[in-house]
Amino acid sequence: MKEHTADSTMTWGEWFDSALACNTKEDAAAWLKIEVERHRVKFGNPPKKARTLIASNLGYMAGYYDGGVASKIHRLFGAVHPIFGSAYETGEADETTG
Repeated sequence: MKEHTADSTMTWGEWFDSALACNTKEDAAAWLKIEVERHRVKFGNPPKKARTLIASNLGYMAGYYDGGVASKIHRLFGAVHPIFGSAYETGEADETTG
């Protein structure tokens, strides 16, 4: 797997794989810290905007995988699909989606 650093360039698949490599909330926090810095360096985004974009992208990407992957992303990063929320778990809309 490609190393996840603040100055790395990755495909979306490599990026998501690096997030999926996290197994604990501590791993996820360390990954997120690097990713927020990567957003600052590469895109000029302040931390708050970076976190919003990262969570949205993680949730969106998780929508292409099974419920187990989506649950892991939600559990570790608090990210859900930007349109469907966490409806993948029950098939029903939740408070995120209305």
